[in-house]
Amino acid sequence: MTTATFSRRHGLQTPALEITVRDAPHELRGEVVEMAYECGLGPRDMREIVCRTLRVREDPTNWSPPNIDGEVKEHFDSCDWPKVYDLIEATHRALIGYDQRNHQSGASRFERELNDYFVDRGIGWQLRDGLIEVRGSEAFQGVVAAARAALGAPARPTSQRELEEALRALSRRPQADLTGALQHAIAAVECVAR
Repeated sequence: MTTATFSRRHGLQTPALEITVRDAPHELRGEVVEMAYECGLGPRDMREIVCRTLRVREDPTNWSPPNIDGEVKEHFDSCDWPKVYDLIEATHRALIGYDQRNHQSGASRFERELNDYFVDRGIGWQLRDGLIEVRGSEAFQGVVAAARAALGAPARPTSQRELEEALRALSRRPQADLTGALQHAIAAVECVAR
């Protein structure tokens, strides 16, 4: 039996919402935990990830899965918004390890479903290769994908590195580093021109 949803099976998509969110809304925090569970991690796994990433101590009085789940969600809900994205990256890394041990594909599912959630909710981030980076409009994403493909040739590693630095500069928060992004983008163009 297929696990793809009706809309995915039939290629039906609602238009992407305009990007209006750059922080980590309350609903996202809970959804990340649920997605991790659906992709193979359990409450104990998530508590280990959360406590290690946030540098907080596990509550030794929580030993049953429902109580551990409550502890995990409490940590997600109470941390600063940038830490939520740290937790997302850490969860993805843990899923890669879980997948390798159990011959699963939870990490790719987690990435796909999380990115779909970001698009559906107008959240301006995406998980790509295990790292959170800025997400723009469809036109912006198309240009970035084309540039990555063009610069992905083995003969252009410096150009590709400069493009990635430009994207990292755009991802900086609370204020994007527009000057740095522009400098790195120009450096990428210069490398190609040479």
